[in-house]
Amino acid sequence: MPGGGHPGGGAGANGDSRELGGEAGANSGGFTAKAGGAPGNGAGVKGCDRELDIETGANSGVINAKGGGGNLGNGAGVKSGGIADGNRLDELFDLRHPGPEPRSLRLARRRAEALARTFRLAAENSPYYKTRLREQLSEAAKALESGREILAEEAGPLANLVGTVLKKLPITEERSLAASPESFLARGQDEVEGVVTVPSSGSQGPSKRIFSTRADLEATIEFYRHGMLHLVAPGDKVALLMSNSRPGSVGDLLAKALAYWGIPVKIMGPAPSPLEGGWLSELRAFEPTCLVGLPAQLYLMSRRIPPPGPLKSILASGDMAPKALKAAIAAAWKVPVLDHYGQTEMGLAGAVECPRAAGPHLRDADLIAEIIGPNGEVLADGHVGELLLTSLAREAMPLIRYRTGDLAKLEPGGCPCGSVMTRMTLLGRAADVFSANGKVLSLAALGEILYALPELAGFAASLEPGPILSVAVIPIEEAKPSRDAAASAVAAALAKFFGGSSGFKVTEAEPGLVPAAGGLKPVLRRQPSSSLD
Repeated sequence: MPGGGHPGGGAGANGDSRELGGEAGANSGGFTAKAGGAPGNGAGVKGCDRELDIETGANSGVINAKGGGGNLGNGAGVKSGGIADGNRLDELFDLRHPGPEPRSLRLARRRAEALARTFRLAAENSPYYKTRLREQLSEAAKALESGREILAEEAGPLANLVGTVLKKLPITEERSLAASPESFLARGQDEVEGVVTVPSSGSQGPSKRIFSTRADLEATIEFYRHGMLHLVAPGDKVALLMSNSRPGSVGDLLAKALAYWGIPVKIMGPAPSPLEGGWLSELRAFEPTCLVGLPAQLYLMSRRIPPPGPLKSILASGDMAPKALKAAIAAAWKVPVLDHYGQTEMGLAGAVECPRAAGPHLRDADLIAEIIGPNGEVLADGHVGELLLTSLAREAMPLIRYRTGDLAKLEPGGCPCGSVMTRMTLLGRAADVFSANGKVLSLAALGEILYALPELAGFAASLEPGPILSVAVIPIEEAKPSRDAAASAVAAALAKFFGGSSGFKVTEAEPGLVPAAGGLKPVLRRQPSSSLD
């Protein structure tokens, strides 16, 4: 989709990585921050019956509701099967922000205007930002508004202005959100339509609670409604192999989105361990044409069973999907496999891949992505670093330069589809990078090595004292010849990477194990006594 790089990242500029923590009086960049302001709307929000716990179990059932709301296009040009042509996120942007100007200019204007509004919303209504950055955010909003008037006809300079203003602001840390989620609320409790509870990454600390208004939820539904047209068309059926049907969940929002096109969604929940019995029979009976699920589980299924229906497309979601994994699934089931990146704090919708399979396209009209280096400096497109996201349309919880903990890079240049939307490659969690035997390895790189092995159906990795990489191998079949073949293939691949037999060990996974069951990722599980170089 990007027709010319990612809009407004301030490539190559120095950033300021100071956390928005502690008390009022934070100071960063070219603006002066002053303390002040009483907590805004929503202080002390309590739990409600609309709350969703991400860790809850699956609730199966077909949802094929009518309606879906909004006059957002009639699906013109949607093919009756397979992946549709064109880029649906560009079409959605044109529907929401029409005009005679080039799309790139309209997008740059939208981002500048929406960012200024986000700054003002946070400065006036969010207790967290109000007590720390009220003056600074107000000045930043003024800079965007005055700059927009001067640069109204130039997309490039407008994008640069957005990046320049944004990089002067401190980073919002995940631990701050987890410690006091209500302090980020910018709307009153009576306006909250959904609450999602999700564990903090890499810690035993408090869970994060993410609030959404009705408009926030509708924005996610709208994204799903159009983004899924890359994979489905009227007449198809979607099986969701993750989530549940509780209000505000991915399953609930996806079902409402596809109901607009009359496409039924069956919410199966994650694949069970072992992969057999009623769950699989129920999936086959539904005869899905599209599967949406966790990458590691889709990989295992493609290694062990034939397609569970007349499949036309697959969407890998909920975790990173290495290229080797996607290629293996596509080869086994003879269907295209596309990527989705959904960030809970940004409304469970961040980016979706187009049919050209050149990397997921970000929701550039609704969020801004930055990639930063170890010292907080903003990196140019094409460089790997940690992903920061700034919301442009979130009413309940605007977040500014939020540290996601994800490693990613923004792809330079345009997508063959011609879109103006940024492409992003996700490379796993920043915490999932380690060294062993003098070699540095990430979970993403490990996946590229192991998912390419035809003897393998999956793996689970942990880091043990030494440090030593321990890989539990999941074979294609439970019979001993298959287990031995998988273990030997993994050992040979790792020996090639490490330059010998040191630095790793290979074990057998427990029989019947399905990786990522229950929403857990096959991440590098660090043992309590392990140490990293």
